[in-house]
Amino acid sequence: ATLQDLTWGTSFWSGSQWLAGAVNGSTKVVCSKSGTGTDIDWWYDCTSAMTSGHKYETRVYARDNAGNWLAEYGAYSKGSTDTVKQFWYDSTAPVSTITVPSGGTISTLAEISGTSVDNPSSGYSGVGKVKWCLSNDGDTQSFRKWSVSSGTWETGLYYNDGETISGAWSPWKGLFYSTQAFNSGSTYRLRGKAIDNAVASIGEAAGSGNTEADKSYYDSRFRWDTTP
Repeated sequence: ATLQDLTWGTSFWSGSQWLAGAVNGSTKVVCSKSGTGTDIDWWYDCTSAMTSGHKYETRVYARDNAGNWLAEYGAYSKGSTDTVKQFWYDSTAPVSTITVPSGGTISTLAEISGTSVDNPSSGYSGVGKVKWCLSNDGDTQSFRKWSVSSGTWETGLYYNDGETISGAWSPWKGLFYSTQAFNSGSTYRLRGKAIDNAVASIGEAAGSGNTEADKSYYDSRFRWDTTP
């Protein structure tokens, strides 16, 4: 197989380094395989070669036991060249923030909102989902929203699904009318967590994208006060 970094142009992976030039013996790598006869699975671990945000082209060459090589494909054509594929590689997690509520002391909360970004340059899959977590000030419990008007407090950090605004994830929102969840005089924390649109190469399952890590800090911290 060959792996070409299209972002760098004529750069091919040799198995240990990127080499400038064309396809030749030094720019082809030998794949691992399993199975016998016509039922063969093959693979090549190229994780160490990849750079997030770059575009790649890979080609596969097969040879039978008689020494016959698979015919060479020409230029890549999306959806029609089985042995030539192009793809973007994105291993960078997106980032989210919460802007409302911004902190301080509040007595009403109808909607949580914030922003998110998955590196603004080309080559990144974009934000596919944002979740939010409302916890007590010690992070021992968090609120699990069951519906617009109900929910329960549970042990640990639970993330509720956010919603897009005008079809986009920046800004995003989380509807929250369950003010009965708060105790007047108590302090609470809010965190956001974004997931991008990248999919795992094996299985290509939706929702398997890069996920923003749980934050040890919080995006917003506020005190709830409804006492006159």
